[in-house]
Amino acid sequence: NLGFPLDLIKLMLEEKGVQLDIATFDRLAQEHSEHNAKMQQQQQPQSAGKQLDVLSLAQLQQRNVPITDDSPKYDYKRGQDGKYVFKPCQATVLALHRDQTLLEEVSGKQHCGVLLDRTCFYAEQGGQASDQGYMM
Repeated sequence: NLGFPLDLIKLMLEEKGVQLDIATFDRLAQEHSEHNAKMQQQQQPQSAGKQLDVLSLAQLQQRNVPITDDSPKYDYKRGQDGKYVFKPCQATVLALHRDQTLLEEVSGKQHCGVLLDRTCFYAEQGGQASDQGYMM
């Protein structure tokens, strides 16, 4: 319900003559919550060491690395199959990050965070735990 009060949702539906099945709603909300928790657990090993922390953010500011332009994420349309289609987004790598350190380079087998000047990716805030994308 995205934080919207359930009693208010129920009242609004009743005004439209629609009955809310609370038991089914609660079950689906629980399933959604469990799915998100499972997806976050699966992704944690992949993201270990790549999350930006306060020290890394301070380093980025000291180096005058600009904030990423994420406006391309709003430039999309819906395809005939119903899926979202985003235009290609060309970007420049501004920094590499791993284990609270900004790096100049990484080896072919190392995982790292990549900071770009622009992106069509959404920042993960818990609700998009299973969304994925790729860079080429």
